[in-house]
Amino acid sequence: MLERIPSHVYKVGLPFVTFLLGGLYGLSYIMEGRIEVKEARDRMEGFPEELAQELKVDTSKKRNISLEEEYEKAKQMAAADYENKPVPKRN
Repeated sequence: MLERIPSHVYKVGLPFVTFLLGGLYGLSYIMEGRIEVKEARDRMEGFPEELAQELKVDTSKKRNISLEEEYEKAKQMAAADYENKPVPKRN
């Protein structure tokens, strides 16, 4: 005769295997989508001209940005309107 399968196999094992396989399918679906998006970005060269014209973006102006210049700009902006105010303490 066939032995009876313990009930904890149905209560614990079956849901575990179901979630495991469902999660595997879900992750593979998500990763496939990420790969498709990455390949689409790689195929696209720069900013599309049609979109640039629609958004009125000037793509001809390209300038080199240095970290030192941006730091100096930020330092000047921060120093212009900075005021030290004490924080009231609770009693």
